[in-house]
Amino acid sequence: MDPEQSADLSEKRAALEKLKSIDKEVKTQGDMLVRLEAKIADLTGIPEEHYIEPFNTYKEIEDILSRHISKLEISVANHDTYWKSYSATADYLRKAKVELQAFSDCNGEQSDVKRKLDGIESFCDKLSGGII
Repeated sequence: MDPEQSADLSEKRAALEKLKSIDKEVKTQGDMLVRLEAKIADLTGIPEEHYIEPFNTYKEIEDILSRHISKLEISVANHDTYWKSYSATADYLRKAKVELQAFSDCNGEQSDVKRKLDGIESFCDKLSGGII
């Protein structure tokens, strides 16, 4: 399954860390390729087409990894933002439910019922004003 399509944020983060470790390993191999290219440049008479293919393949792998890491970083950031918004909304709903439960019992003396009705109206005013 594509890590970007994963529903679990921890799976996306794990995939991102794996890609970063692979990228680090590829960059380590790149140092070796640079030294090899320098040695080949010291030798004369070797046509470039005999050795250029592995260097081009390495550059392609680097580019592909870089693109995947960038896409996955964006996906992780978006998922994290979504999760924070989701948690804030759930917290808001929980608080609203608790506030409304205080006014749920309409039995009792008239003054208590009036106080609860005023509380409900106050809640509705806050709700329409976006205060809660």
